[in-house]
Order: sequence, then structure tokens, then C-alpha cells
Amino acid sequence: MRVYFLEDSIQNPWGTRIKTINEIKSSNELTFLITNEKIEAQNEIKQIIIDKNLSINENLDEICKQIREYESVHTFGDSHSIITHKVNICRENWLGFNTSYPLTMNRFGLEGLNLHECIKVMGNGHENFPIRENDWAMYYYGEIDVRYLILRQVEGLENLETNYPGETEEMWMKKIKHKRPLSDVIDTLIYNYIDQIKKNEQTFKCKSLISYLAPPARNIQPPNLYTGSFEQRMELYDIFTKKLYHNCELNGIKVVSVYDKIINEDKSANFDFIKKEGDIHLNMEYYFLIRDAIMKIIITN
Repeated sequence: MRVYFLEDSIQNPWGTRIKTINEIKSSNELTFLITNEKIEAQNEIKQIIIDKNLSINENLDEICKQIREYESVHTFGDSHSIITHKVNICRENWLGFNTSYPLTMNRFGLEGLNLHECIKVMGNGHENFPIRENDWAMYYYGEIDVRYLILRQVEGLENLETNYPGETEEMWMKKIKHKRPLSDVIDTLIYNYIDQIKKNEQTFKCKSLISYLAPPARNIQPPNLYTGSFEQRMELYDIFTKKLYHNCELNGIKVVSVYDKIINEDKSANFDFIKKEGDIHLNMEYYFLIRDAIMKIIITN
């Protein structure tokens, strides 16, 4: 897909700006032209007329909404994916905690995920929008694993700072059977995750995105569960994300990078962008960061 903005239309953070329509090269790709008024053009170019009564941001939202009719992004994941219901290129499909579907990267890789069934489970009209060939599936998994689950599986780590009330170490060991080296835990998690994503690509003829993982918060408020000190979780975050993004690159999976723009000097989440201190979710008013990051990827792939 390609999106072109005529020079006199509006400012934009992701499309290609052109002076005349003649700069658009003939292509078999889905092509959109953003313009102030309808002009004579080749039939395969789809024109979107901006509304001068709307702000730039509102116009960009409307452009995404119209493009979504031809190519859209379906999001799957934990609570960090909720914000995508404000991103008009997305069909938001957050999996709530009361469903039987995976909410962690670990469960996603081990149990798999039937994307069409997830859409049906969500309801709210999403079942009317099945994944079409060349649509995108965007995955929001991993934050829970880094914050809570991975360090609990690592051998040689004792007396970790924790908050998981109601679950004893004995109960935990019954789930995982035995602890392993950190590299083994991470490698298995990432391999299973990417393997399932690639299987979904083959099954549904879709393309894949993953979201940049939310960085650790220095002060986590209950009831959020966590394992390890802030420093331990930050070290794990650096190790895990570098390996994850490298393996995504090797497998042609695009990473939607947002959180790298909203971190403090110590790489913790900047609370100016978070719902409230102690929370771990991006404030809804910054949805446009995700919108723009997604659009920069999908209009060139």
C-alpha cells in the first residue's frame, strides 16, 4: 500500500508528500491520494478528500478510517492493546481476562491462537470483520511475561521481591515443574511466539506486527503482579527485547515502536504518558503515537 499527500493538503507524519499527481508511479499496489478536492486521476488511485473543518489530527484519523475499508490491522493481546480502539486503522480485539484465550506470550506460543475465533468471542460487531488476505495481525504480548512470569522460572534466583498474593512457591512449582537458566526460558518463549505468528500468517494470509513492549514501571501499584526489583526487571527487559526484536527482524515481522519515545533517562516509563503513577498503560490521549507508528510501517509494506 502507498499513501501520497498532495503538497497543499495537510501536514502528515507518515505519507509521501508530492507536488503533482504525476509523481505517483504506476503500480499494482493499493494507492491512496490525499487531496483538498477531487482531481482527474488514474482509476486505480483512491482519493481521500480532506475536511477543512477538521484539525490535522482529526483528518489523519478519518484517512485511517477510510483506508481500513481496504486494509486493516486486527489487534490481539493483553490490556495494553485496549488503546487501539481509538486507532482508526485498527479493528480492536482485546482479549479480556475472562476469556479462555492466551493473555501472555507464554500461553500464546504454547496454546496457539485462532484469530477468527477470537474475533467472534469479542463480539461488539468485530465478528463482522474477519481477517482478509493482506490484512495485518498485530500482537500485544510480553509485558506480563517480563513483569511477572519470566524471573519466577529462572534457577538460582532466590528471595526475589514479589507481589503475587494467594500463590505460594509450592503452587508455582507445580505449574512449571522445574526452573531453568534465563537464556533457556527466553529462547523458548521467543521461539514459540514467533513460530505461532508465522503459522497464523500461513493460515490467514495476513501480515504481522508486534507492539514494542511497555517498559518496566519503577513504582507498580497493586493489584499488578511483579517479580524482581525494578533493576532486575529492567535488566531482563533489555535482554529480552533485544533478542525478541532481532528474531522478529530475521522472520520479517515488523515492530511497532512507541514506548522508546516515552521513557525516562533510566529507561523506565515516563509517567507524563501513563494513565497514572504506578500504572503500566499508555494514556489514551496518546493513541496517535501508535496510529502514526503503524501507518509508517503499513504504507511501505
